[in-house]
Amino acid sequence: MEDLEAHLARLVDELEPLLSAEPMIRHFIEHREYGLCFEFLCEALQEQRVSVLPAQMRAIAQLGREMEFEPETWADIAVTEDPAYGSGSSLSGEL
Repeated sequence: MEDLEAHLARLVDELEPLLSAEPMIRHFIEHREYGLCFEFLCEALQEQRVSVLPAQMRAIAQLGREMEFEPETWADIAVTEDPAYGSGSSLSGEL
């Protein structure tokens, strides 16, 4: 469970700055509500129309599978190929 928490926290650290005012995401991690955190993160990315890099999407999908979520949970998250997008991704190959 510690690896799951670390991977989720790393993903949240990277994506949270792209989301407007989502303190609940961090709250869910602090209270070990990893499933709620993942769902809330995916919903926020979709609702706020935030695009993620391919490596970020791979990390999201891998976490989703590890947590036994249906792919529909993250299927509508937009992906961008723009290398100048956001802060870049440090997640490729880490999960």
